[in-house]
Amino acid sequence: MLASIKSALALDAGSSRTRCVICALEGDNLRYVGHGLSFSGGWVRGRITDQDAVAESLRAAVSDAERDAGVSIDSSRWATAVWR
Repeated sequence: MLASIKSALALDAGSSRTRCVICALEGDNLRYVGHGLSFSGGWVRGRITDQDAVAESLRAAVSDAERDAGVSIDSSRWATAVWR
């Protein structure tokens, strides 16, 4: 489906849930393609306490979003934003 189309992936890693959304880049527009959700682990009061648990929740959310979107994300570039 997105084989020749560039896609954008966004992650929201929180202390209770990790969310992922996948969109297709179409010119100047984003088109929603799918999303994923997993329960978070490895966080206490907004601080990482277990890197492996955080990494697993990120992988699970991305995998769920890939399944929902019907695509596979092979690589990505990272940008970070922090909200308080």
